[in-house]
Order: sequence, then C-alpha cells, then structure tokens
Amino acid sequence: MGKAACRKCDKCGRYSDITVDICECGAKLTELAQTVVDAGRLGDKKGSINESCSYYVQICVSCHEKLYSASKRNPFITCYKCKTTMLAEPVEVDDEQAIKQKEQELLDAEMPKPAPAPKPAPKPAPAPNPAPSYGAGYRAAKPAPAPKPASSPKGGSSRPKHRATNSLALFTENGLAPIAVLSPEQAISPVMMGRDSLLSDYLHNDKRVGRNHCSLMCNNSKWFLTDNDSNNGTFVNNKYIKRNGVTVLKTGDLIKFGHDPDSFVARVEIDE
Repeated sequence: MGKAACRKCDKCGRYSDITVDICECGAKLTELAQTVVDAGRLGDKKGSINESCSYYVQICVSCHEKLYSASKRNPFITCYKCKTTMLAEPVEVDDEQAIKQKEQELLDAEMPKPAPAPKPAPKPAPAPNPAPSYGAGYRAAKPAPAPKPASSPKGGSSRPKHRATNSLALFTENGLAPIAVLSPEQAISPVMMGRDSLLSDYLHNDKRVGRNHCSLMCNNSKWFLTDNDSNNGTFVNNKYIKRNGVTVLKTGDLIKFGHDPDSFVARVEIDE
C-alpha cells in the first residue's frame, strides 16, 4: 500500500491510522500526534491501519500546520493549532507534488514583493524665449483664457482639492466618493479599522470582521497596513497578510476584510 496518515502510540510505539482512537495495546492515542508513514515498511511497528483507505492532508494558511483526514468529503473547517478557519483544499498524502505546490503557494503569498525602482526625475523645462520688442505704441493681444480642467472620467478619482498631501483615502471597491480620509498627521499612531473603529458604518453588522480587524499607519511618507491577529484574515489584492503581518500600501490596492467571496473590500488612493 502507499502512505497512510497515522498516530504513534506513546506506550508501545505502534502506528495506527487516524480513524483509530485506541491502540491495539489498549492505550488512548493522542489526537494531535499525527504523521505520514509508509505502512509497508513499518514491520512490527504496524498497528491498526486500513490499507484500502485514502488519506488526505490540508495545510493551514495561517500557521502551516498539516491536518490529516480519511475523507475528502468531510474536510477540516478549523485548524486545531491556531483556530483559524483558513485551510487549503484537501490533497491526497500520496500526491507529493501537489503538497509541495500548496506549500510553495503559501510561501509566495507571504514573501513581500520588492519595492519598485524610483522613477527618474523629470527633465527641467526649457527656459522660455524672451518676448520680442516691437517698439513703443505696440499693443499686445489679450491672452487666450486658460482651458477649463477636464472632468474626471467615469470611474476615476473624485479627490477633493483640500485633501492634505500624502493623505490616504478609502473608497468602496467601485465607489467615486471616499468613505474615509486620513492625513499623515492623523496616522502617526496606528488607526484601527473594524466593527468598532474606522469604517464601522460599513462593517458593524459583519461578525466576520474583528472589532479592530487591522490598522493603518503612516511613517516616512509611506502607508502601512497591519493585521491585528484577525480570525478571518486580511488580504491586499487577494494576497493573504499573515497574522500580525505588515504590508506597504499604494494607490489602487484593494483591502479585503476576511476570506469569503462577499467580504467587504475597500480601495486605497494616496495623494502624492
């Protein structure tokens, strides 16, 4: 047979599959002491193992703990180690390539992207040519009126003229008017966002969102988002921000409060 998800008996050292609660020696098996073994190589350490059963593994998105089950139809809902509800789809324990791919996806989601290279400074505008002299009595024509500024295109920014430099505004995902605006001075210390803080008008009825789910802070002209150990996770552009993790925000980023498809999303716009 192939690999099996088992628990090792602390008393006799035999391995029994995860569907077994009592070892052949009569000792109770520890629930969390799970591992994957090659049942065909256990020899006298082999206990009660169902050789016709398929075993599956789920990886916790938050703490990377591996959870094993004997049924794909009844996957784990909550990680027994960190209590989060964010678990990857079940994969057969024999499919090593699929397991490695899941692990790599989690690592990629946690690694911060390198900061973009600074834009080169714009070239100075050429000096204007001196006005020609036409002698006394010459009357210059009145200058043409300055063109009116073009109105914002549909779906574009509606930023007010009085907004402070480097301020951060939050919009609904497709909204034109800001639902919250913070200046750098207001965010010297962390500004909480959640059911009982900033954006509470939009989040107070959503029990999936923490009271202080995450926070915003401005430091050295950069805006940072910090997850406050939230149960259902904070995402930026669908990338998971690990518990208590920090990421730098930029204009156009989408902050998602939770991992459900209908979780609230706020769009970021930073005045530079």
